Amino acid sequence: MAPVRSPSRTGWRLADSAFVLFLLLIFVGLSPFASRDPVALTTGESGGAGDLIRQIAYSGAFLFIGFSALRAKGSAVFGSIPPLLALLLAWCMLSTTWAPTPDVAFRRAVLETVIVVSAMLSVATLGVERSMSLLRVVLACVLAVNWLSIPFIGNAVHLPGEIDPQLVGDWRGLYFHKNIAGSVSAITAILFFFQALRSRPLLNGGICAAAIGFTWMTGSKSSLALLPVAIAAACLYRFGWRRGIDAQDRAQLHGGHMLGGQAASYHVV
Repeated sequence: MAPVRSPSRTGWRLADSAFVLFLLLIFVGLSPFASRDPVALTTGESGGAGDLIRQIAYSGAFLFIGFSALRAKGSAVFGSIPPLLALLLAWCMLSTTWAPTPDVAFRRAVLETVIVVSAMLSVATLGVERSMSLLRVVLACVLAVNWLSIPFIGNAVHLPGEIDPQLVGDWRGLYFHKNIAGSVSAITAILFFFQALRSRPLLNGGICAAAIGFTWMTGSKSSLALLPVAIAAACLYRFGWRRGIDAQDRAQLHGGHMLGGQAASYHVV
């Protein structure tokens, strides 16, 4: 490992920007408010160019994240990738050699690896608290755009002419399908529900309520069914963590771990 570097203000700004760019690619994508052309949907005419642009975008974000991570913390940051996870990603790459369509499988495995490593490096560089804060900001902005788009952008709602008539009228915001919008809104609701228990209950609780409302309007059955289950499970874990059921892990989390000479403290929602 190279000697640990002292992170500069510029290094942190680069790391913040790289992580936000990565989150925008994950939660917004490259074609917000895309038209659901029935002809393209039935013939599958979306593919090639869009896949290439997506690969370039994610590769660019990965290089940006890698550069900012090295600038902020040096090569020690790469130690944040667990060996078992690295082996799993290597297995995914190897398995593409016997896939029915090796070229397609390989591209997907590479994209998967880029996304996983980008997330690991970003969190290792910024720390859990900063990463979660940026994630909440991005999701809150996405939620605001989704709500504001409904009265002003026609494609924010599934329109007549859908292949599946049951979709007509369901909200999809900036996403291609109401199920994607529902799942992202449900994630937003979960994050802000627990953040409201920690600070600014009116603000964070209001964002949580807005996220639940948008999830409801999407009509996404899976998200609506799993949202209360996920919150209940997290509440049970939170209760158990506070009561000392998971005492060993809690001691490790509060103790933090050393990464690049810096103690990274973790907090459970």
